[in-house]
Amino acid sequence: MKEIWMEFKESAFVFKKNISRFIKYQIATKILLSIFLIPMFYWIANTLMKSKGYYYLTNGLLQKFLLSPQGIIMMLLGMAFGLMIILIEFGGLILISYQSISNKEESSFFNILKYCLYKMKYILSIDGLFVVFYLFIIIPLINSDFKISVFKQLEIPGFIMDVINANILYQIYLSVLTVIFVIFAVKWIFTLPIILLSSGKVKHPLRESGKLIKNNFKYIFKYGIFVMLLNVIILSLISSLLLLILPKFYFDVILPSTVSIGLTLTSFIVAPFYAILFTKLYINIKGEENIEISLVIKDEISIIDKLISNVKLCITLFVLAVIIMSVFTYSFIDKMDNMKYDVKITAHRGSSVDAPENTLSAIEAAVNNGADFVEIDVQETKDSKLILLHDRSFKRTTGIDKSPWELTLSEIKQLDAGSWFDAEYKDEKIPTLEEVIEYSKGKINLNIEIKTDKHNKNLVSEVVRVIKENGIIDTCVVTSIDYEALEEVEKYESEIKTGYIMFIAIGDLNKLDIDFYSIEETVADKKFITNAHRIGREVHVWTINTTESMENVLRLGVDNIITDNVSELKQLIEQNY
Repeated sequence: MKEIWMEFKESAFVFKKNISRFIKYQIATKILLSIFLIPMFYWIANTLMKSKGYYYLTNGLLQKFLLSPQGIIMMLLGMAFGLMIILIEFGGLILISYQSISNKEESSFFNILKYCLYKMKYILSIDGLFVVFYLFIIIPLINSDFKISVFKQLEIPGFIMDVINANILYQIYLSVLTVIFVIFAVKWIFTLPIILLSSGKVKHPLRESGKLIKNNFKYIFKYGIFVMLLNVIILSLISSLLLLILPKFYFDVILPSTVSIGLTLTSFIVAPFYAILFTKLYINIKGEENIEISLVIKDEISIIDKLISNVKLCITLFVLAVIIMSVFTYSFIDKMDNMKYDVKITAHRGSSVDAPENTLSAIEAAVNNGADFVEIDVQETKDSKLILLHDRSFKRTTGIDKSPWELTLSEIKQLDAGSWFDAEYKDEKIPTLEEVIEYSKGKINLNIEIKTDKHNKNLVSEVVRVIKENGIIDTCVVTSIDYEALEEVEKYESEIKTGYIMFIAIGDLNKLDIDFYSIEETVADKKFITNAHRIGREVHVWTINTTESMENVLRLGVDNIITDNVSELKQLIEQNY
């Protein structure tokens, strides 16, 4: 460990000496990405979508588009753009780290950019396809400081994780897959420096990386353990320091609003430091300290060089930015302090943590817990009656492997929909939509999700008829993952408020003829919500069950939160919002 500690000290010295190089490069990179590369890709993607007749891609439309010639072109271009961004962001830090470690003179941003793009051709080969797989799949899934900006938001959607967590077999599959990914991530970790820090073409960078790992595994393992411990120590020290010096109000209220800016600014320091550690590790195990690469040396000092070299000025600007943001946030909070955050709570399939889902007991629990809406799933029986059921069959909730369209209402009423949840609910019946409306009138609003199926011939028209006959147009909304079903609702009765359930949303959503969006948590961000509110549409988010997720969507300013944990969410809103 002593040897690794010395390596760390040397890296820290290199970092301190060359910090301006990294900061200038990262600033230039962020400008290039935000002003040119990313907007250009979005423009190309939108052009390809429109040429196919699509203004937006949601749910099933995405699959149809990706299988079209325009979709294939977009995927290929997306891979090229993504690879380019990886090389520019991550590869550039490796090159600057190498120059800094080797005491070589500085290259300009454009020379590094040119060199990184030149190296792209060495990845466009048969062996290179696996490199692309590694860069696009493995790196984003590894929680490290090398995660580049394009993949920062990459995560498994919450609704998929809910399915995985509910099935032990799926959990085993995910665990095995994660282990495989980690093994490949470790085995191929030096692929990029091998490609970048070589004078010519490397035929098999993956194989070479694997050999380096195999021959130096003990040293690399100890090095990795050291870096992880370093991470824990640094984060613990920062957290403890903040708790000691910051007043509770700042820590609880203002800090969450300014932390994203602080993290972004901090990444300008943390990312290059770990890039130096990583590059130094590669150079040490490779045993080549004087690698010759064709990078042109910069021959003039720019205005940015002069600005960055003034350390006192940079620190002053950083502190000033944090203070201004804190004061602004404090003023905003002070004005909003007496205003109640008007977010509605929807009980998902009723209060389904308290009672069996899609039953009158679950709806009663939602009422008792203080929910504003209850979300129910409606399907059509063999004799065209409307009943509540989420799945395509009754197997999970009743043990009977039959679908609604195979049974009549009288047969369905014989099923036990409660015992699977708890013996207390034995013989709980599956309710009809009419029964739910009769119970809920004056107590709670309804979010009626239409579960379309090729067997449901009259489902939409029957739902609209029941809503109109029972006079609940003003106290219900209708949602569906099937956009055509919502168009049909609008055709039958335009006064009914409709919401499109989306787990993916790309393009111009203004073209959708709906009243609000019902989106998965990973789709929700400030930009999406701001755009929706700008055109007068609400944003409902599903299915939010953890405190962390609740706080996140509340900060984003959503209009309605769909959850299984109504009581917890209501308490959180009452205490903090």
